[in-house]
Amino acid sequence: MENWIATKDRTPSPIGGEKGFMESDYMLCTQKDFTTPFVGWYSCKQKTWHVAHYKADSDPVEVTHWMPLPKPPKP
Repeated sequence: MENWIATKDRTPSPIGGEKGFMESDYMLCTQKDFTTPFVGWYSCKQKTWHVAHYKADSDPVEVTHWMPLPKPPKP
């Protein structure tokens, strides 16, 4: 499994490169003073982090570290 990446060091790339979607794929994220990671995504255009849930729009959150989700198991 990959190591956590500090948001001050690097942010995720958009899906499909610069000419594709301007959001990242889903990833594991952490916030300051939180011990449980959550699934979120990054808006490359707005430079904001969001919690992944049923609503398309969510209030931005302050993410300190992130890592790509592992690949799903093979059937």
